Amino acid sequence: MTNSTKMVTVTTRSNDWTYSSLLEQGEKFLSPDEDEARQAKRRRILAAATELISIHGYRKVSVDEIARRAHVAKGTVYLYYKNKAEILVHAIAEEKMRYLLHLKPVLDKELEPHDRIKGFIRLTLTLANEMPILSKLLQGDREVLLVLEEMDATLRDEIIEKRQDFFRHLIHAAAGPGALSEEDEVDRARLLSSLIYSGGAFFDDRIRHGLSIERFAEVLADVVVDGLVNPVEESRSATRESA
Repeated sequence: MTNSTKMVTVTTRSNDWTYSSLLEQGEKFLSPDEDEARQAKRRRILAAATELISIHGYRKVSVDEIARRAHVAKGTVYLYYKNKAEILVHAIAEEKMRYLLHLKPVLDKELEPHDRIKGFIRLTLTLANEMPILSKLLQGDREVLLVLEEMDATLRDEIIEKRQDFFRHLIHAAAGPGALSEEDEVDRARLLSSLIYSGGAFFDDRIRHGLSIERFAEVLADVVVDGLVNPVEESRSATRESA
């Protein structure tokens, strides 16, 4: 990879990764400037889509079926969404909004930065089963992944950039100012993103070798953040001394 390519992929960290700001961003994306009636109709459409896709898969579900399940006309669905792919993107966003409530403690600025990253990893792995479409993503559902590749490029790039920016924010806070170069922060954010989206492999009991998903997620988070052989307290002390 050339230096010029690296410069293109580096983004500026946000200083406003709070629960309230993320909630505001999510609500604006899901129901921009709409009254309660329109918001309620959107929620019905997304709930119907989530249920059908989680049962039958993306390709086997039609917009007609989504409309019938939501008790709206097919034309009404198209008043809200351009196509089925856009419905899927918004259904995933709505799932993440429900996940956001669980993430609230992790976003607490009083929490130790290391524990923020650990909490994020644990929550992502243990709560996935409560979010059907996210679970399909983590388990490598090719239909869902291919649709995300087909979505509007500008929107896709914006989502990826925000996700990487959030991971960089977590890593920068834990490492301390100046501890990592900008390039290292970006690369580690990519690695964390890859780990999260490979989480579906850990749903298999055979992969976890008898560990519960909760215990597996806890140990994995400790190893990723503190290292395989370093005790937690020693690792944190070393980080604080070098900061």
